[in-house]
Amino acid sequence: MGGSNEKQSSTIPLNDDFDGLNNIIAIKIEGSIANGSSTAFSNNNEERSQDTALRDDKTAAKCLSHLYLSKEFSDIDLIFENDSSTIFPAHKVVLSMRSKVFADELNSSYGPITVLLIGVKPEIMQVVLRFIYTDNTELSSNIVISCLYAAKGFHLHGLEQKCWDFLEKTIDANNVCLRYNDAITYKLKHLEETCLSFIIANATNVLFTPGFLELPQASLLNVLKQAEMAADELDIFKAAMKWAEKNCETNSIPITGENMRNQLDEALFEIRFATIPIQELVNVVAPSEILTKEEMTILYRFHAIKKQAALEKNFCKLERTRGPIIIDLGQYDISAFDHCGKQKNYALEIECEFYDMTRDESVSSENQVEYNRNSKSLKLKSISGTFVESVRKIVVSNSILNDYEVVGNNITFQTPIEMCNGEIIQFIPGKPVAVKNLNGLSLECFKINQNGDVFSLVQFPATTETITFLK
Repeated sequence: MGGSNEKQSSTIPLNDDFDGLNNIIAIKIEGSIANGSSTAFSNNNEERSQDTALRDDKTAAKCLSHLYLSKEFSDIDLIFENDSSTIFPAHKVVLSMRSKVFADELNSSYGPITVLLIGVKPEIMQVVLRFIYTDNTELSSNIVISCLYAAKGFHLHGLEQKCWDFLEKTIDANNVCLRYNDAITYKLKHLEETCLSFIIANATNVLFTPGFLELPQASLLNVLKQAEMAADELDIFKAAMKWAEKNCETNSIPITGENMRNQLDEALFEIRFATIPIQELVNVVAPSEILTKEEMTILYRFHAIKKQAALEKNFCKLERTRGPIIIDLGQYDISAFDHCGKQKNYALEIECEFYDMTRDESVSSENQVEYNRNSKSLKLKSISGTFVESVRKIVVSNSILNDYEVVGNNITFQTPIEMCNGEIIQFIPGKPVAVKNLNGLSLECFKINQNGDVFSLVQFPATTETITFLK
């Protein structure tokens, strides 16, 4: 073929529509770039060794796997910024088939080329290449965030999903704060929400981990703002004090009440001091000198007149809606149920009726009932019973849920389902089943009063054992 070739190099940012990625991961191509209607084609296959094992008794998938990090037929060398010693051989056609980013950026290149990867480390790219060539991954907690970031950058949705699955299955009290930080840094909104939900539901275990002390001030502020924190307020205060002490040490300043107050900044008054019992205020909070004498006096006065006094705007007197609500259905008389003689398309239906009688001072009296009706008050965390084995589909507001795990007779939702007042959840079996309802109750509804919170269980099967809500 005749024509002219021009040696060019260009730096190309990957995935312009992904926030946080622009100008961080990029590729720089060096080699023969098409210029005009005709080009010279360079073929060095003769110089490559021929491995007969590549063809013998192998499927197409196994042949492709064989090419992973192999120089056999390779026409690309992947090199890395700040690591000139590492070179990964690769194949343009394979990279282009698997990644639209590579397809778009390599479609004008011919012959052997060199691709400089900027913003991705060799150990991460090795995982990416393994997925591209084999569909397999070897993820670990140390690299999964970087792999997720790279998967987004290269538009590898399969690898991205594997990273999400790994993250969600391995989150625990010890690593959740670190992953929360990473999610914010890399702008991974779904992971950020998953981690925050875990922190809220498991606050008692999370608060005193080393990872909690590493939270940036903005992240600490967001955590302490959560009204649903499942922890005692005194423990929240103690954890915040440890965080402030750690930051004083990091900044080489004396650990004093004033300095700790400055480190906490806005997060200080996200601690609900007014809900801490008076004895702990006197014995624990006051000695820390984190609050001024005037502020302590306000709290003492508030407790002295049975929490009826007005509080300055810095203090919140509403208790957190902490801890799971577990309804043990064994305490109710199952004999009260009578076979209704009907075939239903669900095994269990739950309707939420919850009215928060705690006054929200930001809501006017005339709007309080509507506020209660529309607020998302409960989160369904798990449900157990022998009926679980028949459930094939779970529907909330006409949307099918997939984010749950079934172990034995227990269904656990990875992210608790938020329930509005009047919202209905249906557990649908593989085939219609006969259900039981309370005899003589025309609405076929069984209401349970649990510590002042009212739940309605509609078409409630006798095989249900427990239901757990995060309030």
